[in-house]
Amino acid sequence: MLTVSISGDEWDPRAVEAATWALHEVGAKPHGGSWGVGGSQEIVSQEWRCGGASLTLGAETYVGLTLSGPAALVMRVARLAADRLSAAPVGDPARR
Repeated sequence: MLTVSISGDEWDPRAVEAATWALHEVGAKPHGGSWGVGGSQEIVSQEWRCGGASLTLGAETYVGLTLSGPAALVMRVARLAADRLSAAPVGDPARR
């Protein structure tokens, strides 16, 4: 199991979109999630399934956007998300 940070803040719509897009690109499907507040921290957790693997996309105040799951799959999704973030901005027609 590996957890990595996805470039961008937890509230950054570009980072969230890039991570979600990357998960779909590898064939992952949403499988539930949760939301909560603890003190001044908001915590969002999205569960994803890819084949037999489970992945968790998390967004937490002061922590940022993270992805957890099997190392090889997490690194593949993180790379795709990083590439997407370095591409044209969301909404730009140059994006595929």
